Amino acid sequence: SGEIRNAELVLKRKDGRKIVVLENSRAVYDDHGRMLYYEGTLTDITEAHELSQQLSYEASHDALTGLINRREFELRLQRAIESAQIGDARHALCYLDLDNFKVINDKYGHSIGDRLLASVAAVLRRELRQMDMLARYAGDEFVAIMPMASTAMATAVAERMRNAVEEQLFSVRTGTMIGLGLSVGFAAFPDSGETTEEL
Repeated sequence: SGEIRNAELVLKRKDGRKIVVLENSRAVYDDHGRMLYYEGTLTDITEAHELSQQLSYEASHDALTGLINRREFELRLQRAIESAQIGDARHALCYLDLDNFKVINDKYGHSIGDRLLASVAAVLRRELRQMDMLARYAGDEFVAIMPMASTAMATAVAERMRNAVEEQLFSVRTGTMIGLGLSVGFAAFPDSGETTEEL
């Protein structure tokens, strides 16, 4: 039709900065029906685009740890379950719960507890493969999906995560370091269950 409507383009400015523009244009033809050029408008929507991306990130990530949140985790778990049902893939799910974390919050306060949760998240993330997904599920609970992982591999990774947390000393105030315990549960799917609830 020779028209471009509401097309989002990423352009690079002379200074190297990328911007997002909305293009609305139409083709201009000569008397013989040959296209000569397009005319129209480019509207800079960079700020709105960045805000939209930020809102999308905030809706799917935990503000404290930067991990995906429970809602996003459940969506990704459902997709992983569907991929296992379609193909012959085996995936693993780990549930990780900090032991007696309420005592730490009561003794040192929630701001220290929050800082510890962020530190634990960083420790857990280091033990996972790049393709694995780690989420903060609730308070002091984390979950990980390990795609294409055998039971042996997933068990080894889960044990590494538990050891990494339990071997780490966390600072709660100047001169005061504490250790944390971590309980780990494990399920393989589709072997252990075929729905998020079963797993």
